[in-house]
Parts: sequence; structure tokens; C-alpha cells
Amino acid sequence: MLEYEDLFGKANPENFAVIFKDGEATAMQTKVNDFKMYYAMQMYFANGGGPCYIVSVGDYTGAVTVGLPTTAGTLLYGLELLKREDEPTLIVFPDLQGLVPSTGDVAAASAASTTALNSKVITSSLKSIANIVTEAVAGATVQAAVAAAEAKVAEFNVPNPNYLQAASAKLGQIILVAVKAAAAVPGATVPTVKAAAQNIYTAYEIDSDTASAIESDTVAVKTNFLPEPEIQLLSQKYTLCTIRL
Repeated sequence: MLEYEDLFGKANPENFAVIFKDGEATAMQTKVNDFKMYYAMQMYFANGGGPCYIVSVGDYTGAVTVGLPTTAGTLLYGLELLKREDEPTLIVFPDLQGLVPSTGDVAAASAASTTALNSKVITSSLKSIANIVTEAVAGATVQAAVAAAEAKVAEFNVPNPNYLQAASAKLGQIILVAVKAAAAVPGATVPTVKAAAQNIYTAYEIDSDTASAIESDTVAVKTNFLPEPEIQLLSQKYTLCTIRL
């Protein structure tokens, strides 16, 4: 342990204080080191540890990748170096506990999960609306198919609509515009008019599937309380899913 201290020094001092008022603890002040290598070595030798080999594969300013055994600065390169020694029987990563999430991480995971769930509900509902209107586009003639679409879309106009009802009505109008545009094309048929509505439904089906996948990811993040980098990656992925209105 003395040799380790000569090479790397000791741990930074940690301050711990408890503030009392009227005999009761009212506040705690702590300053705990983020890195635990010193304590890991201390416990290792205190429990009878023998020769010890420390392999560094990078510093705390850059990301360490798994990499290849022949690429310096990667995890596999470090493990390859340990193979040259006969003694190692236990490999320890003492600073991994620094990945324990903070309160902010947990809050971010919860917020992302809630937002993703809302998006999943909305996109699923709009997909259903698109399907209802698409199925309504039918009739013996193009004019009849357009009239059927108009009648179905009119059903979504309700007084004092909430957000989802308003979005449904707007989506219905979007599909109706596409149907009328397809009907105005020379040589239009009922199948080509219906295809215009089907294309919009397909787009919402993709959005709904994407929102469901993202919601599943956010649940996994929230469950495992991953650190901030994973939350940021998930947020970047979430921005790929937009409601088509």
C-alpha cells in the first residue's frame, strides 16, 4: 500500500459534518470522492492481497471503448496486458460505482418516460383515426368515395374539443384534402382515391410503431436508472419521432 501511495498518492480528504439544532440533526454536509481506486486498494491489502497490477486504459476526460486487443487505450488492450502476468485471478473496476445515477438522472428518466408514453397514446389514437377514414373511402364511384370520406370526417367535429379530438379532426381534414386531390386527377378510380388515404395511414402507422418503441426504451431507462449520457441519447432518439400534423 505504501508503494501505491508513493506512485499515486492518497485519496483526497473527505469532509463530513452534521448540523444539529435543538438536539436534532437538521442538515448533513458531505464531500465524497468520485473515484474509489484508493479505497479499493486499501481494502485489497487489508484483506491479505498480494502482488497487484494496475492497468490504465485511458483517463476520465475521454470515453474508453471495448476496442481490440491490439489497440492501445481500449478495454481489451488492457485485459491483454494482464494476460502477461501469472498472478491475476480477480479483475476489479473500482470506479464503476461512479455510474450510480443522480437525482437529476432519475428525474430525467421519469420525464422522458412520461413524454414518450403521451406520444405513444397520441400517435396510436391518430393511427386509428387515419384507419377509420381510410376504411370509409369506398363506393361505386369516385364521387361516392369522396362523399363517404367527407361524411366520416364530419363526425370528428365536436364542440369544445380536447387536444386529441382537435388533432383527430385536423387529421381527418388532411386525409380529406388528399382524397379530393386524388379524385381530381384525370382517370381517377376508387382504388386510387383510397390509396391516397392509405398512404397517410401508413405514415401514421410508422409513427405509432416508432413511438411505441421509444416508449419501451424510456421504460427500460427509467427502470434501470441509467446515467445522463443514456438519457441524452434517448432524448436525441425521441426527437426523431414527430406527430404528422
